[in-house]
Amino acid sequence: MAVLIRALRAEDTPAVVDLYDRLAADGTGGPLSAAAWERFLGFEVNQGGVGFRVAEEDGRLIGLATSSLRSPEGTPLRHFRVLVDLTRRREGVGGRLLWAITELDQALEAVTLQTLCPEAWATGRRFVEALGFAVVEEELEMRCEEAPARRSRVVEGLRVEPVAEPSAVADAVAALHNLAYAEDISFVPFTAPGMAELLVDAELWVARLDGALVGYAHLEADRGATWIESIVVDPAAQGKGVGQALGDAVLRQILDRGHAARLQVSSVNAGARRLYARLGFTLVARTYRYRAPWVAVRAALAGRR
Repeated sequence: MAVLIRALRAEDTPAVVDLYDRLAADGTGGPLSAAAWERFLGFEVNQGGVGFRVAEEDGRLIGLATSSLRSPEGTPLRHFRVLVDLTRRREGVGGRLLWAITELDQALEAVTLQTLCPEAWATGRRFVEALGFAVVEEELEMRCEEAPARRSRVVEGLRVEPVAEPSAVADAVAALHNLAYAEDISFVPFTAPGMAELLVDAELWVARLDGALVGYAHLEADRGATWIESIVVDPAAQGKGVGQALGDAVLRQILDRGHAARLQVSSVNAGARRLYARLGFTLVARTYRYRAPWVAVRAALAGRR
């Protein structure tokens, strides 16, 4: 039976979970729970999976492409990820899925395509590089299992504490996120509802300076480790020790519960890299951020059809 490329359906969740589990063997997939997948679909940027496509053969899911259209200032950006069953690679399934993703943006004048690829995933890197994608930055994965003996300096008027109900401060956190990350190459703006959805089941710490919220740390627990998804400090409050105090507080909490602390930081974010080095984090892996013009990728794919 021929491979069918179609839009994602709500009833595909069990098959998607099964695909992720099968892909765990080479580190490109699971494990993934149905609840985690449904939460991912619910993120504001993913719009319920409207830009997702699946490859199906004889009723079995053999490939998946996730994508979301992001529009920072300038050229619209479509971020995507293509996953193909280990037994069905080198058969053109990945190319067909990516072609289907490019069809979503034919009405736009200019689109940049973006994907992330771990350093260890040589097959995926060859796939995107053959289509004209180039590395624009690296995401550095760092890990800490023991904090250094030093502690941050006392900052007068600063209070760092966990938030019992993160949704209560989602508007302030979204505004701070949008302000602090506005110049980042991977910037995705958040509305207050979108941030509230992101923080469901998350752990949130905030830093208040003289009562004003000037920083936050977003944490996510994951099988014996806790990911520091972000540590953000208001640009106007940077250089005052807020980031160090916030980082020290959340790191102590993570290590005290017996978890390792993990995070990812951009290779071009020198300030954040210095902070994490002071906190005791060391580099363990790299992921490359690739980008290419839509028109160039479309032409390269057309040449393979």
